[in-house]
Amino acid sequence: MDPSEIFDCAPQEGMDEFAEEFLLDRQEEWNALSSALQNNELEKAQLLVHSWKGYSKPYGFEGLMNLSIQMEEHLKNRELNLCNNLLREIKSYIDSKLQSLQRANQ
Repeated sequence: MDPSEIFDCAPQEGMDEFAEEFLLDRQEEWNALSSALQNNELEKAQLLVHSWKGYSKPYGFEGLMNLSIQMEEHLKNRELNLCNNLLREIKSYIDSKLQSLQRANQ
């Protein structure tokens, strides 16, 4: 397994063991984020991405942290079109990283 296919930065020691679980949890939360945006529950969406911003990098997913920072800023500014674009980017990011990880574990 080439870690650079999965991780954007070095995960904290031992965190790489939980990468798949981390990404699966984010997939579930992505559904909640999508629903929150559709229902104009911007505070709920902001809480979700704020938490992602804080704990993505220790798992080695700096890209998700950066997307979360952008999403949080667009939510604060109520820029919903940009939020929806980022929502798709986040989904693609999570799915791509999860597929790479699952291939590596086969």
